[in-house]
Amino acid sequence: MNTYPNSPQVSKASLVSINPNNPVPSIIVLQYNPAELTRTVTPQYEKTGNVPVGTEQLAGPPAETLSLTATVSAIDQLEAGSPLAASMGIYPQLSALETLMFPSCAQILSDQAQMLLGVLEIVPPESPLTVFVWGANRVLPVQITSYTVTETLHDPQLNPINAEVQLSMSVLNYQDFTPTQAGWFVYMANLALREAMALAGEASQPSLPSVITTVLGMD
Repeated sequence: MNTYPNSPQVSKASLVSINPNNPVPSIIVLQYNPAELTRTVTPQYEKTGNVPVGTEQLAGPPAETLSLTATVSAIDQLEAGSPLAASMGIYPQLSALETLMFPSCAQILSDQAQMLLGVLEIVPPESPLTVFVWGANRVLPVQITSYTVTETLHDPQLNPINAEVQLSMSVLNYQDFTPTQAGWFVYMANLALREAMALAGEASQPSLPSVITTVLGMD
C-alpha cells in the first residue's frame, strides 16, 4: 500500500528486552501506536518527629505506573498474502510480548537438571531488563504488572488475527538496580532528561507575581 510521500515519519512505541547474557537486545515494536498512554506518579513522602506538614521530605523516587491498550492485527498481512499470517495469525506478535514474562525453556530445563543432580541451592540468573520506549524523550526501565488480551477476530483454524492488548507497567527506578546494571543508567538518563526539559520550560514562563517573589526573597 502506497503512502503519501510527505507523511511524517512516526516513531513507533516499543518494548526492548535486554538480556545480560546476550549482547543483542530483543526489540518488540508495537504495530500501531496506542491512542492513549495513562501515567500515574505517586510521590513518596517521609515524616519524622515534629516535622511540619509543609516541609515534607522525599523518602525516595515516586512510584510510577504506565498503562496502554495496543491493537495487534494480521489483516493487512493477510491481504498482502503473508504465509506466516495465514498459518499463525498474530500468535508470533502475542508470543513475543508474553515471553517477556516467562522463564525460558532452557532455564527451566537447566534448573530441573541441577535439581536431579542434587544441587541444593539454585541461584536464579539475572532476568532480562524490559525497557519501554515511547519516543526519544521517554525511555524507561519497566516491569510488566498486568497483561490482558481480548482476541476479537479468528481465522477458520481459530488462530487470532485481531486483538486488543492491555498492558500495565511499573517503572523501575535507581533503587531497584545496582549502579553497574543497565537499568540504573536508563533510569538516570531519563531523570536527567526530565530535569533538562523542566528547565527549558521554566525559561519560557512569565515572571512570578510580586507577592511570591517577596515571600521567597527574590525581589
